[in-house]
Amino acid sequence: LKLDKRFFKTVTRFDYLVTAKNKNDLSHIEKVTGISINKLADLELALEKAFSDRLKEGMVGIKSGLAYRRPIYYQNVPRSEADRAFKHVFVSSSRGNPDPATKRKLEDYMMHRVIRQVAEHRLPMQIHTGLQAGNRNHVAWTKPSHLSELLNEYQQVRFDLFHGGYPYGGELAAISKNLPNVYPDLCWLHIIAPGVAKRTLHELIETVPGNKILGYGGDFFHVEGSYAHAQMARALTAEVLAEKVENGYLREDEAFYLLDRILYRNGRDLFGKG
Repeated sequence: LKLDKRFFKTVTRFDYLVTAKNKNDLSHIEKVTGISINKLADLELALEKAFSDRLKEGMVGIKSGLAYRRPIYYQNVPRSEADRAFKHVFVSSSRGNPDPATKRKLEDYMMHRVIRQVAEHRLPMQIHTGLQAGNRNHVAWTKPSHLSELLNEYQQVRFDLFHGGYPYGGELAAISKNLPNVYPDLCWLHIIAPGVAKRTLHELIETVPGNKILGYGGDFFHVEGSYAHAQMARALTAEVLAEKVENGYLREDEAFYLLDRILYRNGRDLFGKG
């Protein structure tokens, strides 16, 4: 799929390199990267190759959607343990299901490898937090506070945390207030529940620096939905800022400044002006 770079920039997922669990998954990675994978070092090399290829295509950021598959708490696993986990998952357990705890160690290790690539290339990273699409999901997996150690460890990486953390908006606000590298993002939240989006934006304006709040993201497969969502976000943001002026929290000039930052300039600055 070729995108018009005047209007679109690419954010890529590398989740398939983190969650590989069988020979079929490795075959897919080998097909994508051209790297034959027989040991952990090969998987690491495949990640570097995939990252390099996407950078050449104009990638401006990375996204993780692993909150749909597991809790978003990632231990910093020593490489020696990750190496043993790789052998267990792809050799010892090749005829059966790998032990979940051992598989988790390999996933955690590879997630840290992804973020180190992000740090090396000075790109932002989007992470799904909060409500998942569909039914019968595990919302407790998605709490922003699960990321606390990770966010503190990689302070040089700018993390864009999605969906207002709903229903854990207070956690996201607190984390974003305390950590300069965390950006709270309201994408999808206006559609999930406009009242929640309004309440969350009020809270973020009162707690988080105005140059970090990301007030809109379409999160649609079709442009009509993104346009409608943008209209909702504009109206809701204007309503919140008007209320802040009316109750004396903001001056009018401050409200206009925040409107521009929240709906446009913060996102442009985070993902590049080019």
